[in-house]
Amino acid sequence: MCSTYPPCLCSVCSRMTPWPAGRTHDSSYWLFREGEMASAGLQVFAEKGHSDGLEAADHAGVYDEFTAPPVPRGVGRTVADFFLDGNHSMVSVAVRVVPSPDWFIGVDSLDLCRGNHWIDSIAIEVGNRRRPVW
Repeated sequence: MCSTYPPCLCSVCSRMTPWPAGRTHDSSYWLFREGEMASAGLQVFAEKGHSDGLEAADHAGVYDEFTAPPVPRGVGRTVADFFLDGNHSMVSVAVRVVPSPDWFIGVDSLDLCRGNHWIDSIAIEVGNRRRPVW
């Protein structure tokens, strides 16, 4: 198990006017799961950007809830601070895609503790150069 970690900075960059919402947690919690139906709270977040309905406040496995300011338009960057500890070393983030009816991009249960050591940094690139037709 990793020891308590000081506040960690998470950077999210996008071209899609996001409003990121996330949680740090243990393995008993998940914000979403690939291949499963989204919760009602995640559906509202993806459609309207309201993160207060995301089920976490009463969940014992959640350590911290965080949001970041939206990128007002075009290409930009937004930053959120969040807390981790040795028992809550996972982070999940959802970023809504605007404009879209209900799309989001997410990271599910990324463990920032590997081999009893904290990851110093991680870069996650969202998207690719292929342009599918929706």
